Formats: sequence, C-alpha cells, structure tokens
Amino acid sequence: MTQEMIKNSLEMKVIKQAKTKIKGAWYFEGAPNKIIFETVEENLILADDTWGNPPQHQSGYKGYHPNRTQQREVPEYLWKFYGFEKG
Repeated sequence: MTQEMIKNSLEMKVIKQAKTKIKGAWYFEGAPNKIIFETVEENLILADDTWGNPPQHQSGYKGYHPNRTQQREVPEYLWKFYGFEKG
C-alpha cells in the first residue's frame, strides 16, 4: 500500500466513526498502550490505546485525576483518530 492509500483509509475510518464527546485525554504512564479519557459527565475511563479505532476494553479509572499527576496529554488534533471530539 502506498502512503496515500493508507492516509485515505485512516481518514475514511475517522469519518465513519461515531464521535465520543470528551473533556480531555491522557496517555497512562503506569501501563503502556493505555489512555485515560474524561467524559463530559466527568467520569474517568481507562481504555486500550487503539490508534485509528475507537477505544476498546474500557474500565473505570479510580486513581488521581491525570492533571494532578505527570501524565502526558493526548493532543487535540489526534482525538479524531481515537473517535473523540471536544464536548
């Protein structure tokens, strides 16, 4: 596959996905391949980091808020690849 075909494929996946409204998303340093996202209802969710697909295997996150710890924020321009949008 060429780079352009891959890019078009990813863009089509992003368009087809239903967007989840969130307030923020962070990479979880304690476990590789995990992200934490905060829903509009202020629930914190820990999910698999599945780039290009909506997060799968979600569970409640009971730790400190990621803003209080040293978690790296997922940039907003990448949210669309996770199926998120600002809520």
